[in-house]
Amino acid sequence: MTALPRAARQLGYAGLLPQALCALYVLDGGKWQWTVQAIAFGYAALIFSFLGGVWWGIGIACRDAPRWIFGAAVMPSLLALAAYAPWIIGWEWPGPSLIALGLLLLASTDDPDRVRRAQRMIWSGKEDSNLRPLPPEDSALPG
Repeated sequence: MTALPRAARQLGYAGLLPQALCALYVLDGGKWQWTVQAIAFGYAALIFSFLGGVWWGIGIACRDAPRWIFGAAVMPSLLALAAYAPWIIGWEWPGPSLIALGLLLLASTDDPDRVRRAQRMIWSGKEDSNLRPLPPEDSALPG
């Protein structure tokens, strides 16, 4: 498999900085603790939704995408919205919701082999037996 591009690795690590900074503020216990938890939740929800977008893109790019992929692609956004609901109705938030969202993020990496196959297809440009790219004329994208 092709190595992860350096820029992708560096930006991936940089994406951890907001959560690390939020964790420091929460552990500090100062006046910004609740606000920082809300920021951490929002950022985690964005990342979780982004992961769904990645699966959506793989589904669009693959001729024989499994039927479940589009349902699985929208689930992160729906689950993040559901985790936001307690704040809307006045229940305890964001602590429990942030924990639930963290667990969902961890669970989203439950099939690393499938992710590796998709990466191999995308980065190498070679077809995988389970993930084949669409020919340009079959693409639903304009242009």
